[in-house]
Amino acid sequence: MKLNWIYFIGAMMLLMSCSTGMNTTWTADNYQKQDYKLIAVFPIGNNRANVEMFENNMKVLLQNDGYQAIGGTEIFLPNDIDPENPNTEWI
Repeated sequence: MKLNWIYFIGAMMLLMSCSTGMNTTWTADNYQKQDYKLIAVFPIGNNRANVEMFENNMKVLLQNDGYQAIGGTEIFLPNDIDPENPNTEWI
């Protein structure tokens, strides 16, 4: 058990040491900052129930922070989904 923690900590240290830093940024000269009007949440998965659960939870979190959010399944919903069977693979 103790050896597993040592491996885990070693792996995490290795992963964190490989990250790159951003030293420069670029912005167009005529860029003007604007507020977001609407944020669309598009989770990807092959289980409709899980996708909709994640989508709804993310929408609530964004709305609680004051953003207007909409789910991807509210915008794009494949025609071949069986609404009675939420476990239908659909992507």
